[in-house]
Amino acid sequence: MEAGLAVVHPAADAAVMRSHTLGSSLTVSAIGSGCMGLGNVYGPGTDRQEGIAIIRAAVERGVTLFDTAGSTSPPRPPAVTARS
Repeated sequence: MEAGLAVVHPAADAAVMRSHTLGSSLTVSAIGSGCMGLGNVYGPGTDRQEGIAIIRAAVERGVTLFDTAGSTSPPRPPAVTARS
């Protein structure tokens, strides 16, 4: 587990991340990352640089599904996700 990552699912460190196809053509990782915790919904928000580091660490592990729905508190997780 890296600094800044609260939870790393054991399957996230597998050599190959499993994926699923949604609809007819959208392929996403079997494990997604909820981004609501990057904002201040659950307490003090994650600062921008730490948020970017968390998202990049997830991408390095093969995560391609990031749930930013309902995440509108500063720093806005969709904006942090886009910068990552």
